[in-house]
Amino acid sequence: MSAGAESDGGSGVRWSDAGVVDVKFGRNVRVIRPANIYGCTIGDDCAIAHGVMFINDLFRSGGPAGGDKSKWASTQVGNRVSIGSNATILPVRICDGAVIGAGAVVTRDIGVPGIYAGNPARLLRGLPR
Repeated sequence: MSAGAESDGGSGVRWSDAGVVDVKFGRNVRVIRPANIYGCTIGDDCAIAHGVMFINDLFRSGGPAGGDKSKWASTQVGNRVSIGSNATILPVRICDGAVIGAGAVVTRDIGVPGIYAGNPARLLRGLPR
C-alpha cells in the first residue's frame, strides 16, 4: 500500500477495518470501512463507501489464484471518482469524474464521466468533464 503525500492523517487514506493489499492511493482518498481493495491504483480526491469490493481474481485458470499475485488483474480508478456502498468492481479502468452507484457491478471499462448504476453498471446520465 502506498499513498499520496498531501492526504489526511499523514498516510493519505482515512480508513479503518478495510482489507487493503497492493494498492496505490492518490491524495485525499476516503475509504469507509469495511472495504476490500486489492491490486488497484486509486486517483486523487476519491471516495469509496463501505462494503465496496474490488475483485482482481477472475479465475482464468479455472480456479482461485490461491495467493499467486501473477494471476491477479488490476483496476485503475481515476481522479474525483465516487464509488457507492456495496459496489463490486472487476478489473477495469474508471475515468476521472465517474460516480458509481450503490450496489453497482462494474464489469467493463468506464471511459465517459457520468453516473453509473445497475448490474452490469450502465451509464444513467453524463457529467461534465
